[in-house]
Amino acid sequence: MRYSLLLSFLFLCIACGNDDSDTNANAQNIQWVTGVQLVQSGGSPPVVAGNPNVVSQNILIFPNPAIRNFFVETSLSETISNVWIRPGIATKSFDSVDFSEVLRPTLYEKSEIEANAVLSFPNTNTSNLLVDVSNLDSGYYRVFVEINGEFYWDNIFVANNNESPQEIIDFWD
Repeated sequence: MRYSLLLSFLFLCIACGNDDSDTNANAQNIQWVTGVQLVQSGGSPPVVAGNPNVVSQNILIFPNPAIRNFFVETSLSETISNVWIRPGIATKSFDSVDFSEVLRPTLYEKSEIEANAVLSFPNTNTSNLLVDVSNLDSGYYRVFVEINGEFYWDNIFVANNNESPQEIIDFWD
């Protein structure tokens, strides 16, 4: 009796435990898009929709949403080595995650970023790049940028069906 009571107690403790590591691991999924920073031009402040899972402190991507093309620029005087565009899956499951605690520039391996890229720009060696996305379907994408061996990324919405910024904001509300 004592043994089964102890096992029941241990099972209850394990089942009721709050394990943030599972949430953090899921929040690190390379496919998820958990929000976007809508930006009209290089100098305009972003409008944040959702809870963007980005590491974008060294890059600027605009306009977002993108219609036909967008720019990738470094916020420093650094050189962009490579750029990849991967399809994303929009999810609202991580509204309360602090991505500044979960994500870092060394999180993903280059091979993982390259694996499902629909566009890639290798050996760019520039501080700004114009990316043509006119052949991509409308939807969410993740833009990965390599600078000095580290990876930064932002989420974009390609609006080739003329979706409005307000429609995107409304989706995340």
